[in-house]
Amino acid sequence: MSAHLTEEEQIEALKRWWKDYGKTVVVAVALGLGGFWGWNQYQNSQVKKAQSHSIAFDQLVSSATQFNEELDEQQLSEIEQLANELTDDNSLYADFAELYLAKVAVQKDDMAAAQKPLQIVADGGSNEAVKDLANLRLARV
Repeated sequence: MSAHLTEEEQIEALKRWWKDYGKTVVVAVALGLGGFWGWNQYQNSQVKKAQSHSIAFDQLVSSATQFNEELDEQQLSEIEQLANELTDDNSLYADFAELYLAKVAVQKDDMAAAQKPLQIVADGGSNEAVKDLANLRLARV
């Protein structure tokens, strides 16, 4: 009989503990699961953004290197449009897109327009090597 009372006492102690700390446990678990879910959503959005930038940059490179001769106005405007899509953030893709914009401006013999994207990369590029490359090209322009 005393074992039965011990079980009842244990159940009663568990009920008291749940009454005192149950809300805290539920809130902590909910916050933990919510944080885990939020972090995974953030990571997935970063991957999707990187994939879309990669696809756009691939299109930019293929458009820019498709022709060995001088590019016509339509091809130059396509390259400019693709590059402008990539320059919305501070990434290596944005830096290379700015370098392609400078290349297009040089092909148009517009050295003043070529200085702006090169200066943007030289001042705020995401990689020191690309900053140095932009400074070198800026000096040449």
